[in-house]
Amino acid sequence: MSFCKCLFAFLLVLPALSCTNKKERAQEIDEWATEKALGTELPRLNDVILSLSAEHEFSSRKSKDRFRISLTGKTLLSGQVLLEIFDYRRQKIYEEHFPALALMSEEIWNMPEPSEDERSKYILERIKHFFDEDRFQKPAIGSSQAYDKSAVNKSLWRMIQADPNIIGFEYVLGQDKLKKICYVPSLKKVIVYVNCC
Repeated sequence: MSFCKCLFAFLLVLPALSCTNKKERAQEIDEWATEKALGTELPRLNDVILSLSAEHEFSSRKSKDRFRISLTGKTLLSGQVLLEIFDYRRQKIYEEHFPALALMSEEIWNMPEPSEDERSKYILERIKHFFDEDRFQKPAIGSSQAYDKSAVNKSLWRMIQADPNIIGFEYVLGQDKLKKICYVPSLKKVIVYVNCC
């Protein structure tokens, strides 16, 4: 499986970023206009500093979902992050809010005195790679994978494990707190099946 799209949209000027490229901004506007005409556009957010989206198989075997991570607020370091997943009909099936600082791992926290620029660059790098291909696993839980005590209850674990078509998506917040989510067709919703450490 490969990404159909990976789009960076810089909407405000930041000290850690160069000014918005007019060609990229025009491409984003054209893309939004096309989606609007088709009735598939994503809802717009206010005070967006930057946004990254990608398409990947997740809730459907026939169509790809749209994943989007957006950082909003006045500054990058004080901003809030919104992670969203929309199905092929552009219906939101998952969202999570967390502070931008949650994107800094133990590595940066353990630095003696990381500068504002270092922290900003680290957060931008984490966002840039948030939807890398290795974040997705199919099956979500391998047939021989032992039950993880930090995961959901055993019955739900086995339900996910029994369906090799369920796709998992993982991301890390804070000091190496791993979260894994998947869409369970029988439940018709996204669940967090690992929330560890």
